[in-house]
Amino acid sequence: MEMNKQHIVNTIKNNGILTISVIFLLTNYIYKDFDIRFAYGYIVMLVVGAILIIAGRTIRPFTSSKIWFVILAVICSGYSILPSANKGETTSAITMSMLAFAVLVICSKTGMKESKVILNVLDIAALVIAGYVILIAIRPSFYWVNIYPNLSKTVQLQAYTLLRIGYGVPIGGSTTYADYVIAFALFRNVARLIFGKNRDKLTVGIAVKLGVYLIAILFENRRSELLMILVCLVVMYFMSLDRRHRADFLNKVSALVLIAAIGIFGFILLINSGRAARLQQTVAALVSNSFDDQLTGGRFTLWEKAFSLFKAHPLTGIGWERFITHNQYEHDVHNTYLQWLCETGVVGFVLIFIPYMNLLLIAFKNCQKILKEEKASLDVTVLAIVGFAMQLFYALINIIDPAFYHLNFFCFLGIAVIMTDSSQHIYESEAGAQLQQPAKPEKQGALTEAWAK
Repeated sequence: MEMNKQHIVNTIKNNGILTISVIFLLTNYIYKDFDIRFAYGYIVMLVVGAILIIAGRTIRPFTSSKIWFVILAVICSGYSILPSANKGETTSAITMSMLAFAVLVICSKTGMKESKVILNVLDIAALVIAGYVILIAIRPSFYWVNIYPNLSKTVQLQAYTLLRIGYGVPIGGSTTYADYVIAFALFRNVARLIFGKNRDKLTVGIAVKLGVYLIAILFENRRSELLMILVCLVVMYFMSLDRRHRADFLNKVSALVLIAAIGIFGFILLINSGRAARLQQTVAALVSNSFDDQLTGGRFTLWEKAFSLFKAHPLTGIGWERFITHNQYEHDVHNTYLQWLCETGVVGFVLIFIPYMNLLLIAFKNCQKILKEEKASLDVTVLAIVGFAMQLFYALINIIDPAFYHLNFFCFLGIAVIMTDSSQHIYESEAGAQLQQPAKPEKQGALTEAWAK
């Protein structure tokens, strides 16, 4: 019986785990801003997820990416409950997040239909967040009069401190949350642009969105996120290059030039408006070769302290999340890998690093396979690329920022892993459908047809 590829892909059952994960992600800000305990959100997610799974009877078998994600979560949560670990409220909340998303990821089953909807939702959410960031940057009085008085006392203090030293508007008590959501949408749109074959109808709309996203990131004044997003875009660009097709190659070069022009234009606007103080200081320090704590935000001091603590406790470390009690700033190391070494020693570093890097390697190999065989639809390709790009972004940002120790990290990472796992499954379904389609009969010439008659 002839099987239609599109029919097979569309009938892959979803269990909604990706949807409820993204809903939690996009409502993440309400917990910190309005003093609502994260535990309530995790409980609701797990209960709703269980209902969806039982009702639909849809759990996909374990895959390598799911298993490595669970191993990572179990190892880290195990370290967090050791006697040597810091038993603070933040540590407990992060542990709960690890375990909750380990359950969600292992149970997830997502088809192309749900994935496309989720990518669209993330795109719309990123536009709303980017617009909000730009609005506050242009009209800060709107924030102080209409938003600030309604926030929790903790976030009010945090907002006052962050805005005063030049950061952008905090959302959910964080200046990184906006950039992380925007990164999802930015990678998705760039992937559609450089991996799609019919770009003429997409270029203008995508260019406008990319301009909004990049300007919002610049307004947030987060140098680390901006740098690593650009690195990821360059990696995506090189993954898409195919010198065998000259026109395709030139189109992609043009797209890169267009994105760079939008970014430079946005940066110039920020400088002229006086809203890029931190970025200007960075450029000035680089030009003058002045690499000090003013340029790195105190990172050199933190790194030096963390390394000295690691040398004093090389095997087992000082204890999970204990570094904040060993420095006057009460900060994380601002280098996740060095913090693993400092707090868990060589043993813990190896145990955590292996599953973390394996997740990234699986996502990369998945993209390579899909791109090399050139059989996947654009939607599947984009899904795979976004899953990989977000994991690459986090692997890079953890070099200069403690993203791993943020409350929303495992939520973002879990969604990226689900995207990688789903793209792999959908691609295999597409390939299977193609194999089962009967070969088309060869077109016969006029003489052959006459002879047959």
